[in-house]
Amino acid sequence: MTWRVLSVAALAAAMCAASPALACKGQNVLFEDNFTDDSNWGDISQYGGTIANGALKLTAKKGYVMRFLYQGDSFDKADICVDVTESTAGDTGGGLIFAAADYNSYYYLWMNPAGLAGVARLNNNKWLYPVPGRKVPGSGQKFTLRLTLNGARATAYVNDRKLADFKVTSPEGGGFIGVEGDSDAQNDVSWSFSNLKVTDLP
Repeated sequence: MTWRVLSVAALAAAMCAASPALACKGQNVLFEDNFTDDSNWGDISQYGGTIANGALKLTAKKGYVMRFLYQGDSFDKADICVDVTESTAGDTGGGLIFAAADYNSYYYLWMNPAGLAGVARLNNNKWLYPVPGRKVPGSGQKFTLRLTLNGARATAYVNDRKLADFKVTSPEGGGFIGVEGDSDAQNDVSWSFSNLKVTDLP
């Protein structure tokens, strides 16, 4: 896990109440985390993260971001999904990391309770925006994110609604997945992630 200063223009994220039933569509489960064991998430407690009661929870201090990578496996062709809950109903984003080489190079499917969603890419510590933030139907502090990854192509979904198709540059052999939660300049923001699953492509 690493900290970085939040770029206000960079990130936000969005959607309304969701259900795990909206999640991955593949028939074969490649990975599933019920968040009872943190052995492949690193020492998240050192940075204020916890794994308990079926969820990974973190709190991003004001002006910062928290992010954790699952380093037990990598994926290049997969259907990835996670349920996200944000504590404050603010405009800050949280969501799913994918196609990650490390903490300095990854993609990030984000959303916020105000109803914005998009995809950002951190490439050698420079932020790019394959899918700039856009309004999606609904709003709320709970939402389900889904990402289908097929080599150099990806499709993002929020609450089972398609957000966008876009190109991806993945690490050779596949990238790590993970989670990220952002704050704003005035408030600490807590995030909870549950029902993380990876299946084959439908």
